[in-house]
Amino acid sequence: PTYVPAYLEMGDLAFQKRTYDLAARNYARVLTMDEENQDALAGLAECYDASGDPRLAETLQTLLAINPHHPRVHVLRAENLLDLGKTDLAIGVLDSILVINPNHLKALSLKVAALFLQDRIQDAQTVRRRVLKFNPYYSGVFRIPGRVASRHYRFEAGRDFQRQALKLDAKDLEARTLLAFDLLRLGQDGQARSELERVFYADPYNVRAYNLLEVSDAIEKFQTVEQGLFKVQSPEMEARVLTGDMMILLEEAAERYQEKYQVALQPPVVLQVFDNHDEFIVRSVGLPGLTGHLGICFGGLITMDSPRAREPGSINWRQVLWHEFVHVITLQKTRNRMPRWLSEGISVYEETEKEPTWGQPLMPNFAKVVADGSYPGLKDLERYFVEPDSEDQMMFGYYASGKFVAFYVETYGMGALVQSLDLIANGTETVAALEQASGATEADLDAAFAERMQAYCAPLENMPKHDASPGGSVFGMDLQPEAPFVEALEEGTDAAKAEDLEKAEEAFLRAYRLYPDYNGPDAPFRQLVQMYEAHGPQKKYIEALERLIRWDSKPLDACLKLARIRAEEQNWSQALDLLDRAFGVNPFDVSMLTDWAQFSIAAGELDGAEKMFRNLVHLDPPRKADHRLALARVLAKRGSASEAKREVIALLEEMPHFWDAQDLLLQIVEQGEGTP
Repeated sequence: PTYVPAYLEMGDLAFQKRTYDLAARNYARVLTMDEENQDALAGLAECYDASGDPRLAETLQTLLAINPHHPRVHVLRAENLLDLGKTDLAIGVLDSILVINPNHLKALSLKVAALFLQDRIQDAQTVRRRVLKFNPYYSGVFRIPGRVASRHYRFEAGRDFQRQALKLDAKDLEARTLLAFDLLRLGQDGQARSELERVFYADPYNVRAYNLLEVSDAIEKFQTVEQGLFKVQSPEMEARVLTGDMMILLEEAAERYQEKYQVALQPPVVLQVFDNHDEFIVRSVGLPGLTGHLGICFGGLITMDSPRAREPGSINWRQVLWHEFVHVITLQKTRNRMPRWLSEGISVYEETEKEPTWGQPLMPNFAKVVADGSYPGLKDLERYFVEPDSEDQMMFGYYASGKFVAFYVETYGMGALVQSLDLIANGTETVAALEQASGATEADLDAAFAERMQAYCAPLENMPKHDASPGGSVFGMDLQPEAPFVEALEEGTDAAKAEDLEKAEEAFLRAYRLYPDYNGPDAPFRQLVQMYEAHGPQKKYIEALERLIRWDSKPLDACLKLARIRAEEQNWSQALDLLDRAFGVNPFDVSMLTDWAQFSIAAGELDGAEKMFRNLVHLDPPRKADHRLALARVLAKRGSASEAKREVIALLEEMPHFWDAQDLLLQIVEQGEGTP
């Protein structure tokens, strides 16, 4: 029971299988017996790094105090630097390992990866030959650079590296698994499945292979729609209700952005839509979890959640799809060479250009990220995505990157941004490309951007200065007084309770001006709607609904309520526009689709009514017969007698004593091709 090597071996085996909790327990057991065991400390550090555990820093400090030259520590550091794109620093760290052990194979392989990222292909080949001269069968010299290339979205290069690794060692299951991932990300699902089956046959305990094969089984049942550049794959319900509208949005975005960014997309662009979040995230990264992700883009492939995979009304699928499609544009434009921060920044920027309510809001918790009064420079932004200290930091990365792109375009023009992407595609480092395209130095860009960020973040001064405990806000804040925004919000709430509507409205509007992005359930515009819905007058209630709809990215209830008001006024055009906005939030809402069908009939838009009734036939089984009869009536009214007849006959096959259907069939037959 005190034999240390056994626990180290168990820890290493568990780590190889990515069972980090079990690995960490074994390494920790070693440390209870030998608190300075370097292998256990190094293994524990790697577990913490792989699982995002905040104890990583303390463990590394302990190990470096014992051995400042421990190679696994420096390999870990080099890997993190490569993730950040800091290749020169990574090479420096790797060289410090190689001074001690010139034949450290992992360090040499990581150096090949760094040189590849720098486009120093000849130098990379020289180092690779050095490795293979020492060990002709070491497949890691290809596998490791391939893994690093894929982490930088260079999936074709990653695929080619893994194939080279397997030529050296066909039993390298990690290389085969990584090859399958690259094939999946390139949209080559059939080839990927073949590789995964080989992995799973050789190692039935490979969790990633098992998960991906399960998802592959689900995808095989998807329906596929191909049109122009695009191929959309989705479950049957999404294919019937959502695919057509997704295709329209994709074609709109493609027409806009191919011209704007001067790029011709390579077909097909594949979109896979999942009605199960775990299937979506396993398809994308191999393991379930990561609930914050709604969509992921790999260049020519987009994967995303269907609204049915989430709480009803919690996502705007149009916003998600638009954001991810902009990644297709920028990744193909730069041949997958751009850093994540810039790609995310452009997607957030273009979201807001398309629809002002979209984009990343200024969240109150960002105050902790910029508490020292400093704002990120260009070389700081990637860290928020690659090694954030918290979810707040990652979300701030989206916000800051989007604001940088907005600042850059406003200051130097869209042409400068497009030119910088061309430079990046041709191998220029990102900051240098932004400098060259704008004519400004990095210091100038950082200073001007910091000034803008200070203005953008000014509303944070109106929020509580202390840490807030979890509360009722979507931002996870328990709002407390002693802040101008909170005081104005409470003043409005108190006045609304006292039915002093004028005072309440003034306070709520003041609270909005102090912090426009606050989006909790008690947000100023939400409270205005609740107040005027309860106390009137109708004109103020309508104004409050309109204000909320112009501000909120997911105003499902507000759109439904205002649409019904407009329908009462027989303003069918506005009513239908509002329902279309609601469709972007919950396209499977039966009451919304029913209203849309009825309003379309009243507006004389029979094509729209037909579409909604076809959706309702599948979405509302208890009233399927009524919807099918209504669909037949719309077809007949439109003059499509043969289609209407088919629908009625199909309905009567299921319900032969449905007298209204019999009556409609008789009318259709008697009037021939006329309109009953």
